[in-house]
Amino acid sequence: MKSDESLYHTTTINPHGMPGRAYVLGNGELNVQVSSPRKPEEPGTNPEQLLGLAQATCLASTLQTIQEGRGIEYQSEVRVGVDLKYDTHGLRFVIEVQARIPNVEPEEAQKQLDFAESRCPVSKLLSGNEDVSVKLVDKFTV
Repeated sequence: MKSDESLYHTTTINPHGMPGRAYVLGNGELNVQVSSPRKPEEPGTNPEQLLGLAQATCLASTLQTIQEGRGIEYQSEVRVGVDLKYDTHGLRFVIEVQARIPNVEPEEAQKQLDFAESRCPVSKLLSGNEDVSVKLVDKFTV
């Protein structure tokens, strides 16, 4: 397979902004109500939640693949905190990723997390951003 060949493609659409609906083009796989996080009276999800879910799911599944490949039962958990903050050009996201990898020595757990971060497409997309941190933890704070 060529490196530029797509393994999967999706098209997502938001035709109305917020509040409104956003969906995946196709067989109705995902169709969600969206709203602003700054208007809690409006039901729906928001970009902060979707970004956090994307990061948590991608990194957790990458860790799972790594651990299962090493014969380790997957017991890890990834939590992502996403904050919306002001900056000099409007708004920005600040993302804190925490991973807990139990029953693995801390040095080995850090190696697994570093390797997963280097392989997870969402982590690669966000890498180098000063507003993103990834930490190995024993207890979650996010």
